[in-house]
Formats: sequence, C-alpha cells, structure tokens
Amino acid sequence: MKILQINSVCGSGSTGRLVAQTAQLVRENGGQSFVAYGGGTCKEPNSYRINSKFEQKFSIAQTRLLGKHGFYNKAATKKLVKWIQNVNPDIIHLHNLHGHYVNVKILFDYLKKTNKPVVWSLYDCWSFTGHCAHFDFAGCNKWQTGCRNCEQKKNYPQSLIFDRSKSGYKAKKSAFAGVDNMTIVVPSKWLESKVKQSHLNNYKTKLIPSGIDLSAFSPIKSDLREKYNLTDKKIVLAVASQWVKNKGIEYANKLADMLPDEYQVVIIGAKTQEYPNYSKKVLHIHKTENIQELAKWYTAADVLVITTLQETQGLTSVEAFACGTPVVAFNSGGAPEALDEKCGIVVEKCDVEGMMRAIECIVENPQNFTENACIDRSKDYDKNEKLKMYIDLYNEILGR
Repeated sequence: MKILQINSVCGSGSTGRLVAQTAQLVRENGGQSFVAYGGGTCKEPNSYRINSKFEQKFSIAQTRLLGKHGFYNKAATKKLVKWIQNVNPDIIHLHNLHGHYVNVKILFDYLKKTNKPVVWSLYDCWSFTGHCAHFDFAGCNKWQTGCRNCEQKKNYPQSLIFDRSKSGYKAKKSAFAGVDNMTIVVPSKWLESKVKQSHLNNYKTKLIPSGIDLSAFSPIKSDLREKYNLTDKKIVLAVASQWVKNKGIEYANKLADMLPDEYQVVIIGAKTQEYPNYSKKVLHIHKTENIQELAKWYTAADVLVITTLQETQGLTSVEAFACGTPVVAFNSGGAPEALDEKCGIVVEKCDVEGMMRAIECIVENPQNFTENACIDRSKDYDKNEKLKMYIDLYNEILGR
C-alpha cells in the first residue's frame, strides 16, 4: 500500500496533525507513506514542499487583488504533478486544497487522466462554494445554485477588490467534476448533507468523524476552584481558540449576565479586535495550549456551553465528555451530533434563554447527566479508532 497525502500543512494544526498521524499508521500497517504540503515545516519522511514562501505570498496577493482562490500556483502545481508521477502512489488522499499553495484545476486535470483512486477529506465547505469556507453564519444558500454577489468576499480566503464568486463557483464545479474513482470523507452528517446538495453530489461519501486523544482528556483533579475562589459556584465553561463573532461570544456574554449569582461563566480563549470586551461577570482565561490545564477546567466545570454559530463538527464537546462534563450546545452545523440525552442538551441557535434553562436542568438533575455517561459517549470518538477507519477505507478501495 503506497499512500500519498496532499495538504496545506503537515504536523501542525488539526488537519496537519491528522496527516502526520495517518502517515504513521500507514507505515505501521506495512505501507509506504508520502506527503506533499503547502507550507511550514514537515518532519515526515518522503515529504515534498509544493511551493516556496515567495510563491505562497504571491498567491495570497493574487487572491486578495483578483479573488478566485485556488487557481494560481501554476508552476508549483505542475512540479507537484511530476513528483506524484515519480512516486506512483496506489491512492492519492487530498485534504485541505485551499491555503494558497496549489492550483486545483491543474491538479484535478491530472487526477482525471491518471485514473488512480482518490480520497478527499473535507473539513469545511470551500470545495463547493464560489468563495467562502463557511456560509452558515452568513445564512447564505447561493452555493446550491451558483454563487454571486458574495457577502463574505473579505472573509477567508480574503478578496479585497473583486467579487469573483460567480466565476469561482463555475471553475470549481468544472474542475472537480469527472474523477472516476473518488470518495469524499466528511467528519459530520451535517457536512455530508451539504455535499449531497452541492455539485459534488455524484461522488460517494464516507463519514469518518474526527477523534480525540482519550489518554490526554480524562477526569483530573485540580485546585482551580480554590485558585479562582469558585468553591461555591456552578461553573459554566466556554472554550474557543479565538473568540470571534461566529463563535457566539456575544451569547456567552449574555449568558453570564442572565444566570443567577451562584453561577460563574468561565471563558477560555483569546480576545480579538473583533470582540475585545467581555461581560464583567465573566472570568476570562487566556488561550492555553496546555492540554492538561484544559482537561482540569473541563473536569472542574459543571457544564460546557457551545455557542458557535457555524461548525463543521467541533470536538470541544467530546473533550468535555471525556472529562465527565455534560454539554449544552446551539443547534448549529455539526456541533450537536456528539450529544445524546444522557450527556447534553441541544437548544435552538441564538436562544440564550433556552441555553440558560438547559444549564439549570443539567445542574439540578445530575442523576440524568452522569460523569460515566459522558465518558462512555466520548469513547465513540477515540482518535485511534477513527484513524483506523482511514486504513480500512484504503484497503476497501484497493480490494483488500
């Protein structure tokens, strides 16, 4: 088994770590692994950097000036195709194709000609829109019929001048059509439903949710309650890497103002220029990369709230479950899919009063939302089991 993966990064970020972990598992199963990546550093053997820093910066400039992201980097992509031909893999596994590093038309023209099996893991909606990676927050459905007059052209991948969403949509639809043997992998039923409504609907899909490291997330004792003088409080936790509007920071703030005094809302994550201020009733903890510290907060909390307004899957709730903590989540994207009646409650998007009632329901009825039930639910998202599903998919495609 010879597997070639292509991604914007390798070894860093959620998709980059998945690439490295999959590569390692391929080797452990006796296969050969190759990785082509867009930028940053990569410690994987048999790796190939697709473009230089200058080429990547030039592509960013082209997108910002001209729009139509994904259709630059021509010379670098032609070199990539030659490298792929030399590798001669059994399967080509695509990951994020946006990120200013590859020309998708040239790459897909080659994939159609070579007729090798292709796996394409989607983590957002960029592949079937004319511009954006996420449309849920904007409430836009133009991607179903053909994008135009894009409301989000200044969002990633940012276009400062021209709206090329109409031509970008047509170019993607043409480029991505006609691959004879391609399987699209999605992390949530929500994204799968969107793919089935898009111009990618002729391809078969495979649901492989992302997983977490259950050895890193588990109930862990700490002195956090004593340290922050919270021994007599019910802790409502909200976690994000950066608190921007689409993460629902305004609703977390409203929740802090509305909950009774025996509750304390703790927000973990970096402030941004977009939303620099929190309620005075919020305890703010700056973004942490320390998993053990995060697990301590999950364990100390009585409830985790998910206020995001757009989410492809979202693993924050699963991390909380693994630490024995139930969750209340807005019904947004794939975020609610991990919840069941024993470990959480889903409320309508933006319904802060409904979220407050759900929090009180969980706190007042702990026998219905037990630590063991939450931990059992998290076992369905064991990272090792989810990675193994990729190996099983490779073997299925190769008829093994």
